[in-house]
Amino acid sequence: MATLLKQLSLLPAPTQRALIAQLQNITLPERVERIDEVLAKRTAYVQLVLENVFQSHNASACLRSADCFGALHVHIVEDRNKFDPTDGIALGSSKWLHLHKYGHANATERCLQNIKNQGIRVAVTAPNASKSVFDYAFEGPVALVFGTERRGASDVCFDLADEQVSIPMVGFSESLNVSVSVAVCLSHMLPALRRSGIAWQLSEEEAVYTRLNWLAADLRHSHIICKRLLRELAADGYEVPAQVMAA
Repeated sequence: MATLLKQLSLLPAPTQRALIAQLQNITLPERVERIDEVLAKRTAYVQLVLENVFQSHNASACLRSADCFGALHVHIVEDRNKFDPTDGIALGSSKWLHLHKYGHANATERCLQNIKNQGIRVAVTAPNASKSVFDYAFEGPVALVFGTERRGASDVCFDLADEQVSIPMVGFSESLNVSVSVAVCLSHMLPALRRSGIAWQLSEEEAVYTRLNWLAADLRHSHIICKRLLRELAADGYEVPAQVMAA
């Protein structure tokens, strides 16, 4: 099903909207209302990069925080450590997020270059950085980079970063667990973003695709249902690419 959900982005806009209408007809109205309520507060303006986070409970908690505080995109570098969240901790949060995974050689570099090519700033978290997340001044969309539990972010992250940010601390401990750091950063930065005059909302195109993705992911046997609905739409003259039906 995950493969089909990714392929739904290939559907032309009229087909996406038609499929949304079909899915709404078989979804409880109160569930549709809840999806739209959450979607209205989602943003792509602040994104996450998780570099080789290897402990399952941390991976899971990072995803759960991203969902809870309203981030949409999580970029996962797993060239050294496999990203393996635990469902009991993540509580299904991954289906409400757009996950982008990078493995194999030069994964961190490819991930960050892809982000920068979209005009998104890269801010790596570092204990001694002078810029605080508590009073962060947005200069544009930003991707926050968090490194491994033991070593933090790699040298590649620092080389490619546009800036460094920290969580100010006043105790003897000099660092937080990575999942706690993600939660602290998002809990401060996203409410501040929404209070600002910045246009932080999703583009119409991304909002439509995300709504479609969520409606489909929320159904039991969604793969079978979506395939059937797409066949019906194709018969009605809507364009459905062959690779979507093959997923």
